[in-house]
Amino acid sequence: MIFMTKIHNLAKVPEHIVDNPPHVKGQQRWARRYNVAGWFRFDQLDNSLIRLILRYRDATGSHQVVIDQGRIGGKTMLLSGITDLKLSGPINAMELLLECQQSHCTVDELFVQPVKEQSQTAPARNAHKVFRLNSR
Repeated sequence: MIFMTKIHNLAKVPEHIVDNPPHVKGQQRWARRYNVAGWFRFDQLDNSLIRLILRYRDATGSHQVVIDQGRIGGKTMLLSGITDLKLSGPINAMELLLECQQSHCTVDELFVQPVKEQSQTAPARNAHKVFRLNSR
């Protein structure tokens, strides 16, 4: 038996969530991490493969990244992950896709957020002490 895989367009990611840095111009290279997740419900439990995909377009064209994948073995499923995007120029479009063999599923929730990096510097209250110790 041959099963046809279907690509379902789930949602376009709003521009304010894509969050292009204002200094990025032309084909300037930069990187961004995104936390991506989706909760899905299924009517059929057929153990078929399912993939959550992030598709984006930058100055070099259209690209897609598989965020997570699994097999449909339960009524609900969470697909999630963090992806590191290597970009050229600003992101012109971003959307979430679902690749699966089923023609129908229910999307309960979608989530896309840029990952904010933790600062590696000492807290501000210690900055003065560190400076004074290093200045001798």
